[in-house]
Amino acid sequence: NQIVPGVSVGLPNQTWANAGKTLNAGVELNARWDLPGRIFYLTSAYTHIATAEFRDQRAVRGNRLPYAPRHLFTPALN
Repeated sequence: NQIVPGVSVGLPNQTWANAGKTLNAGVELNARWDLPGRIFYLTSAYTHIATAEFRDQRAVRGNRLPYAPRHLFTPALN
């Protein structure tokens, strides 16, 4: 079960609701590049969430879950 903002399932704003069963499916890639002769390295991560939807709530079944991005890219210098 997943907790979601109430407004996404028809409840008043600033409340939370149990979304019941949800489906989240996708792929995540991670990479690291060591910079030659340096103490730093670059990292990056990419996430593709193809499916993030409600499964139980009859009124919103099949709708995309709130705050579930389709694509997320995170670069970093460490």
